[in-house]
Order: sequence, then C-alpha cells, then structure tokens
Amino acid sequence: MDHYRVIIAMDVDCFYPQAEMLRDPSLRGKPVGVQQKMLVISTSYEARRFGINKGDSVREVRRKCPEIIIRNGEDLAYYTEVSERWWRFVEAWTDNAPVERLGLDELFVDATNVVEVVGDPPCVGHASCEGAFDEAYRAKVFAASKYADDLRRAVRDALGLATSAGVATNKLLAKLAASRHKPFDQTVVVPTSRAIREILNDDLRLTKIPGIGFATGRDLKDRYDAETIGELRGLPASTDPLVRAALALCDGRDDSPVRPSGRPLAVGVEESFWQRPLPGITDRLVDAIDALCDKLVVKLAADQRSGRDARPTSLIVGVKKITSSAPPPRAGAPLTSALSTTTTTAGEPYSRRATRRRRYDGPDLGAPIDDPENALPFKSYVADAAARLLADLVAPRDALHILGLSLRFPDDRPPPRDPAAAAVLASWLRAAPKRRKGDATKAPAPDDQPVARLVDMGFSAPAAAEALEDARGDEYGYLPDIARVSKGNISALPAESLCERIISAPNTAMTEGNTLLSDEELDMLVTCA
Repeated sequence: MDHYRVIIAMDVDCFYPQAEMLRDPSLRGKPVGVQQKMLVISTSYEARRFGINKGDSVREVRRKCPEIIIRNGEDLAYYTEVSERWWRFVEAWTDNAPVERLGLDELFVDATNVVEVVGDPPCVGHASCEGAFDEAYRAKVFAASKYADDLRRAVRDALGLATSAGVATNKLLAKLAASRHKPFDQTVVVPTSRAIREILNDDLRLTKIPGIGFATGRDLKDRYDAETIGELRGLPASTDPLVRAALALCDGRDDSPVRPSGRPLAVGVEESFWQRPLPGITDRLVDAIDALCDKLVVKLAADQRSGRDARPTSLIVGVKKITSSAPPPRAGAPLTSALSTTTTTAGEPYSRRATRRRRYDGPDLGAPIDDPENALPFKSYVADAAARLLADLVAPRDALHILGLSLRFPDDRPPPRDPAAAAVLASWLRAAPKRRKGDATKAPAPDDQPVARLVDMGFSAPAAAEALEDARGDEYGYLPDIARVSKGNISALPAESLCERIISAPNTAMTEGNTLLSDEELDMLVTCA
C-alpha cells in the first residue's frame, strides 16, 4: 500500500504555549511555560534555550529561567477549542482528503488523491531521499511537499498557529519526519533504503517508534534484551509475531490507513494525585468527583459550541490505583503485556489501571450545559453515577493516583469492511470465561489475535496495540469498538441486535468476562459473518 500513497503528518509547534499566545499576543517572543500541577508540561522555544525540559518542576524552571512567564494549563477546554479550530480548518482546506486527528496537536492528511504532479516539482523542505526510487512516485512526493507547505502557511495566516510537517509514503515515516526539523519547517522522506536507515537508525530507541509503546518495548527488552533498533535488527531470525511486527516498523513499513476522525467519540476530564493520593471511598474522593464534574461541564460546553448535539451513550470512570487486592494474572501475550506495573503475590501493593462504565440515562444535553439551570441536574446525576461505579471499583484501602470521568458518544463513522469481524468478536467473547461478580481472577485476552488482525479491521496500529494492552491488562473495554465494526459488516438482523447489545452494554459485559451472550448466540455471530 505504501508505494501508492502520500501522507502528511502535521503537528503544532509547542502547542500549549502557542495557544496561550493566541489568548495573549503580548507573550509572543518571550519565554513562556504552561503548568499543570507543579510541573511545566510545555515551553516556548525561547524558554527551551535555557535548558528547560518537559516535566521540569516549576521551581527548577524558574531557577533555569527567572524571567519565564508561566500560565496555568489545568483547564483543557480552551486548548480543546484551539485544537478543534485547527482540525476543522485543515479538513476544509484539504477538501476531500482524509484527515485523522492524533491528540490535540497532531494530525495526518492522506494527500494521495488531491496532489497533482505538474512538470518536475522541486522538493520543499529538508529532503531525505537519496538512493534509487521510482522517479514518477518521487515527483508525487515532491509535489506533496509543496501542498504541505501551502497548507502550513494557510494555517499560520488564518489561525496564527505555526506547524511543522513530515511528508512520506506512510503514517509511520511521516510522523517521524515531522519531528526532525522545527519550528515551522518540514521534512520530506522518499523511502529509499538509505533514507529509511537515516530516519530509523540503529541507535534509535524502540519506544521512539510510533506503534511500539511502553509495554511492547518492555516485552522486547525482557525477552530479547533489545532496546534499540540496532539490537532488534541484530537478533537471529525469529517467528515470534512480536519481533516480526516490530522489525516491520523498523524497516519503515506501515499500511495503516488515514481514517477520517470525525468528532471525538468521548469527552473527558482527568485529575492526578501523585503527591497526595486519594484514599478509598472518603470525603476527599467525593470532593474530587465534584471538581471533575465542574471541569466536565466546561469541556462539554466547548463541545456543544463546536456543533455536537448527540446524546451520550455511556458514562465511564477510570482510575489508576495502588491496591493490595489479588492482582490479575499476567497474560502470556505475544504483543503486549498487562497494564499492572508489577506482578506480585496476593496482599502486596501493586499499581493498576481500571475502568467502569454504565449506560448514560441522565439529563438531555440539547440545551446549553453551561447554563446553571442545566448544569446542576447534570452534575448531580454524574456525581451520583460516578460514586456508584467507584464503589464497585475502589476498595477502602486503595490509594488513587489518577481519577477520570468521560462521556462516550455515538460513532457515526462508516465502519471499515471486514466480513470476518463478527467471527473474530465471537471468538474473543468465547475465550472470556463467565465469572461470578467479585471473582478476583482476570481472564486474559486470547493470545492468537495479533495487532495486524485489528489493523485489518480498520484500527490504526497504535490504537490496535492499545486495545490489546487494555484488554490484557485490566478491562474488556475494546469490545464495543470491535462490535461496532462487526455490526457494520453483517446483514442478519439477529446478529446486528447481538452486536448492539455489546455496544450499549453496561459495565458487566466488559469487566466480568462473557456474561452477555450465550454459546448459541455466539454461534449465530459466526454464522452471520
């Protein structure tokens, strides 16, 4: 697929400080930092000259640069609005080109069908293209570099945001290229052998490669003592899917499509308590829920202003906690490992991420949520529902480091075509043993479904890896997404109904194994696929 595509990866240079400069133009040209908690999460390039690193403490930042101006970045609603304006502008400017968002400050554009080659186009930007390659396709990539440069300049003129870009033949190479020359610059990669070895050099750490996250990197280190691309390339030939998938990325191969993002499927807020963890079910936890409800109202109001009028489908509570309850068994998965940071015996503290969800049956969100008359019943509902979910999630002796609330909205995107999706869903559900409520054991997700299988179903490689990691580590929260794909690829009404039950199921469908469908119903899914 790579040799027929032209992909542009864009990211906003020092996004948070730039957003603050839009709010206060007097900050331009000055050292600026954005603070969350007691850490500075992002700084302007003027501040980085003083040796400030991402995540430095406020005290350390002020020591390095006494004149720095630090703005509070706890409220993400404003940054979300800036990101939304940028994405909407790019989507309109590129007309029919697919645009996929990646966080607040990154996106991909598939320019394959919107770029035309006229004559012998020059390369605009820093070129990494030495070596033999199809000349007609090289010209296509060079033409896309002019397209990307025009787009970046249009963004700067219309929105006041400086962006950098990478132009390549797939998302992996484009994303890596985008970070090579900043700010307000771009890098063009034609995937010759020499260019790929330059951008994916032997010294690059594996976890710096998009698609290889912390858990996969840890597995490669634990099992093969490989931390860099060179160490992985030096391994003997292996049939392990983990090694083969990682080597494909190291060779610059990535067939994942640019999927039009549409509106975000979830609106959420999160608070961290690293310095002073929240104890179990206490008044402090109740106060933290109330504070998160206030933040959620602000974010929902911004979401409403962007045009969303759909009703949420579910409410989700997420935590990261230190618990002494019996830990889930670590799955022997070939691609990712459990999210629990430590495998311990029962009774020893260990860190764990966990979520609970329920169907949203609260107030309608058609009216402006920032109106106090509308906000009050909404916050009351969310606070009560969240407390109920947390009562099932948090033990009295647990300590919470992270607490999050989010609302999930319907996915109105057309699902990708995969006639076997329903059969895959059925096999995964069949592998999840039925459990009694309160059973401490955790059913590991099946081992025989690689990331590539989810990619075939339309997920991006990072999203597929994250879905499997979530499933093997703590929850079955990926099942509604796979059910949604399945529903779009089967025509028999009974099977569609089964998928819909999974999509809208309450918490038990995802956290207690397969308690939702009988064996006969699972057989129906396979038959109708």
